[in-house]
Amino acid sequence: MDITITIILGSISIFAAIIAAYYAREALLASKSPKVVLEAPFNSSLEIRNIGTDLARNIKETTDLLRNIPKELWNHSGQFDYLRIKNPGLSKTLSFQEGKTPPPSTKPLYRFEYENSEGDKFYSEILVDRGPEVQQIYIRSAELLKWGRHT
Repeated sequence: MDITITIILGSISIFAAIIAAYYAREALLASKSPKVVLEAPFNSSLEIRNIGTDLARNIKETTDLLRNIPKELWNHSGQFDYLRIKNPGLSKTLSFQEGKTPPPSTKPLYRFEYENSEGDKFYSEILVDRGPEVQQIYIRSAELLKWGRHT
């Protein structure tokens, strides 16, 4: 009888330890996840920013539509106006490649691939809605469609 109770309690303890280890691993992965996004703060330019929980390094834009891509972006998801001026590693204004400015009323898709501080690979796919204005570049919105870890 005592052995049966010991085996049952041991089994419950092992099961609880496995569940705790799973959630601890998920929490660790969540704390090391950069998330690169595009923003249009003044509706006339695109800015790249990392709103994740870790540094984004070796950033590459795979659609080859933008230039001036920074090599790394620090993470910051809080209030941004003051920090934009004081910390140049948080955000960067991007330019379009020569001859690759999206036509008016289009929604080009931009894909970024990058790594966190431990070398794990991530990606972001962002849809940018350009307005119908012909004389100037007017960006309505930048929407993060997909984001995640490379498999």
